[in-house]
Amino acid sequence: MPAAVTHNAPMSGGWRVSVHNDDVNTVVTVRHLLGAFCGGDAVWTAHATLAVHQRGATDVAEFPDEASAEALVVALQRQDSLALDPTLNT
Repeated sequence: MPAAVTHNAPMSGGWRVSVHNDDVNTVVTVRHLLGAFCGGDAVWTAHATLAVHQRGATDVAEFPDEASAEALVVALQRQDSLALDPTLNT
């Protein structure tokens, strides 16, 4: 199970996806998931991973709608790229 992931609406009206530190996942696992599902480069992924583990949580994406944020949350929780793009299974 990946680090706890949540989404919520900030004051700007977008939907933020946050990854939280937990007692189950290693730094390596979190870094892999952020790199695989959040589309940042190696430097961004490293900084986001450190923020999760040092600060306890960090925002990793923002979307204009709840459905897109929820799709990323589900993909991270399931560690499943098909949750983001079902056409990958064809």
